Amino acid sequence: MKKMYLALIVGAMGLASCTEQPDPNKLHLTGSLENMGDTLIAQVMSNEGKTISTDTILVKNGQIDAQIALDKVAQIYLSKPSASNEYISMIYGVPGETCQLSGTWEDTKVDGSQFYADFKKMNDAFEPTMKKVMDFQKKIEDMMEKNESQEAISEFYEKEGTPLLEGVNKLIKDYIQQNPKSEACATLISNFDGDELKEVLGYLDESVKTGRMKAILSPLIEKMEKMEKVSEGHEAPAIELKDLNGKTLTLKSLRGKYVILDFWGSWCGWCIKGFPQMKEYYNKYKGQFEILGIDCGDEEDAWKAAVAEHQLPWKHVYNPKESTLTEDYAIQGYPTKIVIDPEGKIAKVIVGEDPAFYEYLDATFGK
Repeated sequence: MKKMYLALIVGAMGLASCTEQPDPNKLHLTGSLENMGDTLIAQVMSNEGKTISTDTILVKNGQIDAQIALDKVAQIYLSKPSASNEYISMIYGVPGETCQLSGTWEDTKVDGSQFYADFKKMNDAFEPTMKKVMDFQKKIEDMMEKNESQEAISEFYEKEGTPLLEGVNKLIKDYIQQNPKSEACATLISNFDGDELKEVLGYLDESVKTGRMKAILSPLIEKMEKMEKVSEGHEAPAIELKDLNGKTLTLKSLRGKYVILDFWGSWCGWCIKGFPQMKEYYNKYKGQFEILGIDCGDEEDAWKAAVAEHQLPWKHVYNPKESTLTEDYAIQGYPTKIVIDPEGKIAKVIVGEDPAFYEYLDATFGK
């Protein structure tokens, strides 16, 4: 999550101001970039990351002057046609606004009308800290190019990156609190999850949450609402999946005893790392709770092979890709362990391989 967090923040830099009012159902894209060639491709993306539309933008005399149809605020990726994965930048397209590009292909700046003026103000506040973030990323890249050990890189990341991220985190929260009516702040909310998501959403003014920024905030609000439903004291969502023998196993069939749902995958290093201690505690409190391993993100053969390889003695079910179970349980990371009490209600949610899980087991079953 930390690396993704850094990437999203850096990607949001460099947005500013202008006054022209374009078509209210289109984004007016203007400006000039060095080294951009004579054609650009603009992909309008959905919140789910799917392409809604693709526009070809002709560059005349080094200048862009295009209208991109938009019925709501959306992310737009700009790229060269010869290198579809070589994006200039991800920008937020806002219908009825003007977005003006400047700078170079490698260092794109964005200017524009009121929405983008809000971005400029925000980025001016973030610029000193963002420079530190980019310097930190460059150091990580240099270490990787020098083939330094993963342990050395991880140690440097924890030593330098953790306090830096904490500083960025506080800066963003403070800025949103101080500018609750700024639409630009809505584009920062996706950097948060868990309790922090609820916190920062609470900072935004209702006019931002219910206005045109609703297009990008709605999925996050829905995510928060699901998370609130999957919290201590709430009824656990139903589970009905196939076990290792291809038979249907339901969560309801385990009612009457404590059940620990373990959302994991064979690709998840921390999940695998935690298995020895899980087996130790499974034997320590044998019969006092059941573990239901819920595989996520594996092909069925890989799941079965991993269960056999690590000799996992508890119950297991396969969670196919078309399943909505991880959404129903608002899973934010792996492993996630959710303790269900004998009445079928959620007693505890622990994300990651956290000692707090075993402390909870000792406190609950070690009496």
